[in-house]
Amino acid sequence: MALIKSDTVYNEERGRYARVAMELGRQRRQLEAEGLTPDEIEAELEPLTLRVEELAEQLALYARLQRGDLTDLDGLSAGQRLIAARIARGFSQKQLAELLEVDQAQVSRDEGSEYRAATLEKFQRVAQALGMHLSVTPRTSPETAVVQMTRVELIPPAPVVPLDLHAMTGSLPTLDTQQVLAAAAATACR
Repeated sequence: MALIKSDTVYNEERGRYARVAMELGRQRRQLEAEGLTPDEIEAELEPLTLRVEELAEQLALYARLQRGDLTDLDGLSAGQRLIAARIARGFSQKQLAELLEVDQAQVSRDEGSEYRAATLEKFQRVAQALGMHLSVTPRTSPETAVVQMTRVELIPPAPVVPLDLHAMTGSLPTLDTQQVLAAAAATACR
């Protein structure tokens, strides 16, 4: 599956989805008017129907990622998972480039190729920059003795539970600055 990588592309794909869905409806009405049977209509419209479904899946995945949802990424390659993690963490390519201390063009090239030529070290650097843990399952090819990554899993950090500091400090006695300074001076003199 192709992965939408930016808000700009997402908006373009939303427009494309609307146009293709409208065309599908128009063609369906035309074929019905021509007297084709429902089975003939479905067979005729299958390629366009599949395109509408594919666009809908891509749009839904991007929307999920924007909400920070990194579940159900089984259909994505290892490189696509890194891109998904960037989107889910709310980083632009420019922000990721700054974290990695590389040019944005480098991140754009890496994402354009979906990290196909990336080393394990690069995978680890990108995952770390995104605050993710990288888990790799290696497989050695008996024919070539080359180690390949068969599964790359990005594990998000444990959720941070926000502390209600007001509730915590509400039960503590209030000290004014003079009392704190006097106590500190008394302690320092001992």
